[in-house]
Amino acid sequence: MAKQLSDKQRHFNALWIAETIRLQEEQQGILADNEAIRQAKVNGGDFQQRILTRAEWLADKTHLLIAQQGVINAHRWTIRILMLLTFFLGIGLVLPTFSSQNHTINIFSALGCLLGLNLVMMAVWLLGALLGGDSLNHLGKFILWLTSKLTGKQQIVQLLPALLMLFHQQRLERWWIGRVTNILWLSTSVIALVTLLVLLATQRYGFIWQTTILSSDSFVFIVQLLGAIPHVFGFPIPSEELIRQSGNGAVMLDTARQTWAAWLVGVLFVYGIFPRILFFILCTLLLRAGYRHLSLNLSFSGYALLRPRLMPDKEMVGIIDCKPDNWYEPMVVNGNWSEQGAAVVGLELEANSTWPPHLPKGVINAGRIETREQRKHLLDRLAATPVAKLLIICDPKRSVDRGTLNLISELACYVRVAKVALLVDEGVDTKRLADWQQALQRLQLAYDDLATLLTWLGDAND
Repeated sequence: MAKQLSDKQRHFNALWIAETIRLQEEQQGILADNEAIRQAKVNGGDFQQRILTRAEWLADKTHLLIAQQGVINAHRWTIRILMLLTFFLGIGLVLPTFSSQNHTINIFSALGCLLGLNLVMMAVWLLGALLGGDSLNHLGKFILWLTSKLTGKQQIVQLLPALLMLFHQQRLERWWIGRVTNILWLSTSVIALVTLLVLLATQRYGFIWQTTILSSDSFVFIVQLLGAIPHVFGFPIPSEELIRQSGNGAVMLDTARQTWAAWLVGVLFVYGIFPRILFFILCTLLLRAGYRHLSLNLSFSGYALLRPRLMPDKEMVGIIDCKPDNWYEPMVVNGNWSEQGAAVVGLELEANSTWPPHLPKGVINAGRIETREQRKHLLDRLAATPVAKLLIICDPKRSVDRGTLNLISELACYVRVAKVALLVDEGVDTKRLADWQQALQRLQLAYDDLATLLTWLGDAND
């Protein structure tokens, strides 16, 4: 079962899609968006909401939504691959020191292996975050590169730049890369801790410190200083006597080994694992806080050009010009359109055609479509309140053309089931009838005679 997205994640994905569409149109020109504009106007909302509605419709038609999901999945696999690498890195931090043949561990070497690289990378990240580093570091660039390779979609060209532009608006790059960095190093440190515990549980190690330039007093101070915070969490601190004895050679008493081992585990937890947990939580909270303030930069020229079309000064409500002589007012039987209702509409009918046909009870007469205004009015109405079944009546005496087929296809998008009734009589040209039938087959729309489909239209159980 697909994981349900939160409202916050859906909103972020919608912003991401809109920004991607903007970049695409800047590079390749405006997309064919008449229907997308119509949908945005029908759904309403402020300017940004209409931009998001338009972008979602275009993304669905151009398979950009599928490409976006591909990028999201590829990013998840990238993180999984990096997490797998942390497994080997965590083991690699421990084995160089704890694989000695005499099972004597130099305390300085152990600290350097377990904490050295971790603390250096933590300091580098902290400096970058505190000094306002808004650009991606090498890890961030590698993550995006590997994500693009795993995706393999052409739309990746605009999707990833759009994502970075969206992040840059609230300067979220540092918190995104900080979140990834800290979870990777947290995983590395946990693996190192588990490896250390396994080795300490299965081997007998003695601990020794060796130095040329430092005095024993200095080492006593360092050990006690590093052990002060872990001692708050219950980890022991080696006594001064034990520390001085360990400078002459490894003290092989069980209590001495256990004390040094517990001190080393405590130092790794407090200085290697615990800060990474705190920084990961902090970056996550700051990233989520930034998500709440994300919006489109409506000052971009690509969005400014859409304003007159999405937010016109005067929007036509209904039809405001004079009614033509052949205009038929829709005769609504049950008052409201709904997804449980049924409607009938006439297209490409001769002027002397009888309208409306004798309709079953409860069927809406949507009229005959003769003008562009009538077409827009019907599409807007269907978009706002779609019906379950729609019967489109056509006269095959007229030649089938692309505009009519496009309208039939558009109408079918707004209803659950659409069928076409062809008015066949003795005056119908066989060739034109065949052209109509072939065209409807290409649209994958069912067609039949009018009497049969009127029965289907009024059947509440169908």
